[in-house]
Amino acid sequence: MKRLLFVDDERKILDGLRRMLRGLRSRWEMEFVESGAEALARCIATPFDLVVTDMRMPTMDGAALLREIARASPATIRIVLSGQCDRATVLSTVATAHQFLTKPCNPEVLMATLARAGAYRDALADARHRLMVGQIASVPSLPARHAELAAEAASPDASVDRMGAIIAADVGMSAKIGQLIHTSFFGAPRRVASPKAATGLFDLDTLRAMVLSTPVFEPFDSGLATHAVLGLLTDHALAVAASAQRIATMESDDPSVAHDACWAGMLHDVGLHLLAARAPECFETSLRDWQAGRAPLPDLEQSILGTTHADIGAYLLTLWGFPDRITEAIALHHAPGRSTQTGFSPLTAVHVADAFDQERVGGPGAVATGLDRAYLARLGLDGRLDAWRTTLDEPMQQGACR
Repeated sequence: MKRLLFVDDERKILDGLRRMLRGLRSRWEMEFVESGAEALARCIATPFDLVVTDMRMPTMDGAALLREIARASPATIRIVLSGQCDRATVLSTVATAHQFLTKPCNPEVLMATLARAGAYRDALADARHRLMVGQIASVPSLPARHAELAAEAASPDASVDRMGAIIAADVGMSAKIGQLIHTSFFGAPRRVASPKAATGLFDLDTLRAMVLSTPVFEPFDSGLATHAVLGLLTDHALAVAASAQRIATMESDDPSVAHDACWAGMLHDVGLHLLAARAPECFETSLRDWQAGRAPLPDLEQSILGTTHADIGAYLLTLWGFPDRITEAIALHHAPGRSTQTGFSPLTAVHVADAFDQERVGGPGAVATGLDRAYLARLGLDGRLDAWRTTLDEPMQQGACR
């Protein structure tokens, strides 16, 4: 049974949570404590699967508690449940909290958040992998792009639009800005068209504080050879995001489908960036063997690490509060036939766009995962491939998605 800890210095809040979550007692072993110090002591004695804490508490506030829990038990899922906080307080949590929920929280939202976190924790079964992902405060960015963003933030003529263009052209920065707008770090969760649109929701002072005063965005510190590979992966992500958005626009009148296809296309390989940062030997070996034509990349990762970049990326973004439609597209972009969806979805767009771009850039030896034609036939969409290929000929602007 999973273990869940709630922390709040107001007894009536804890009593309300007890009543609200009574129906989950068969699935969660729940404890409720009134101070950060007591919570930390319990976490050190026996780690919890998930901790939900208030921010404003005497002696040890929520930010300090989460920092200590992140050190002592990195695999623990860490969620803030607090009232409206000022910018400095929120920024103090972005490196340690996976999600931020605002009081008063709709009971259904809270229970759905806990259920999703628990379900995806099970999906990444190996404790080593959960530990690796739990330690991630930000997905590292390309050093040149990070330096460009820092220079823009420090400029007296800095603009939100230019900062948005830089962020939207980087996988790591796009992932982090998505975490901040898909949960309640800065107001109510919002669904927007793209990473660039998400950046436009912030004022210049907040963006500057993110870049210059906090570890919201961080650069890779690996070697130049890895930077070159990550640059190619970034180009691939931009191409897939743009193509997936265009395919979704062709197939659906619902703008949110194209929006989610853009996000999922940009972040479909975010797990590779995590492996480059946290498991570089696996990253380098699997890529080398893939390029040598030994097997498809997910098969190589499974044999070496026991999981794939798709599973790791989907787990991180689920922890960070991304919607199910986006995380499913990331988790299954190499294996869409495992989805229970019966019609076109962002997964369809990302799977096709990824396969198309792999054909274009994979190289003579690389084994492309390829199109799952049985999946497309099951959806009645196998006849649309020629029309979708026209999206590859459209010019791509920096930041990929409109």
